[in-house]
Amino acid sequence: MKKKVFLVDDEEIISTLINGFLEEKYDVKCFLSGEACLEALSTENPDAIIVDAHMPGMDGLATCEAVRKRFENMPIVLMSANESEFEKNLAIRAGAQHYLGKPIRGQELMGALNRLVPEASARIV
Repeated sequence: MKKKVFLVDDEEIISTLINGFLEEKYDVKCFLSGEACLEALSTENPDAIIVDAHMPGMDGLATCEAVRKRFENMPIVLMSANESEFEKNLAIRAGAQHYLGKPIRGQELMGALNRLVPEASARIV
């Protein structure tokens, strides 16, 4: 059975590209907003969450903080086009375990997920 990953990005094209890369190894469920992701968390329990830092409404940092309050040990990857040490530190303080710059490199994202969801990495060839 595939591990479940929530992917939160307001740009559908980014979600489609990332989903295409991950779907062979993970069951990916895409959301266009942090609010939609949080709503789904009331009925579903993913193995990890990937969230974009910059979105209208609830941004990625606020999404990380809200997820962390409900699920203390949820693996979270925050991704951002504005790659900086300052933003990386904000992401870690908000609850993200890993920070990736955009454009996302598939192998780097897969490596982060392998570390954060180790039981899934044992099955990845």
